[in-house]
Amino acid sequence: MKVAFTALSFFFLVILCFVFLLFKTEVSMLEKDIAKLNDSIDEDRMTIHVLNAELAHLNEPARIRALVQKHMKLKEVSAEQIKGIDIFSEKKQNFKKVSY
Repeated sequence: MKVAFTALSFFFLVILCFVFLLFKTEVSMLEKDIAKLNDSIDEDRMTIHVLNAELAHLNEPARIRALVQKHMKLKEVSAEQIKGIDIFSEKKQNFKKVSY
């Protein structure tokens, strides 16, 4: 009886060691995956930081103004060209009322 109990205990101990080895391997792989993901997140954050800096440069009003003057040859808006919202009133427009 003692021999059977010892053999059974040894068998369970071997299985338990094997299961712990599997868990250790799985945890090690998951930790490597987490490390890779954290590195990827850090790279993405750096890329976002660089893109925000580039966007800030591209949106500078002085730079945009210079590009518009160079490439678009626009003229300044005169006061006569500015109209009020009253030009959109129904009284001045002849809209046809359509019902469906």
